[in-house]
Amino acid sequence: LEQESGAADISSYSGTIAIKTELDSKRDYFVETISGSIEFLVPSTSSGTVKMETGSGELKADLPMAIRTFSRKRLIGDFGGEGPKISLSTGSGDITIGNY
Repeated sequence: LEQESGAADISSYSGTIAIKTELDSKRDYFVETISGSIEFLVPSTSSGTVKMETGSGELKADLPMAIRTFSRKRLIGDFGGEGPKISLSTGSGDITIGNY
């Protein structure tokens, strides 16, 4: 999914979800899959709060971030200034947030 504006609420039972967004919304972003990986890409100038959770997989934050909570299965952090909340969740798969 390539998105220029608006929020996102995406659910999948199985499969990889890849999102490239301008993060141009005051509303929150929710991405969830039961089995599959999630890649969420934002501009380097964007801001927000991210919560990533995986049942079995790796969490990767490939952007500068102030981490509030981190464990093998959960990461919560802030990047940039104020911005929307981003929730990324998978039961089985990797999650990556990064810049494009």
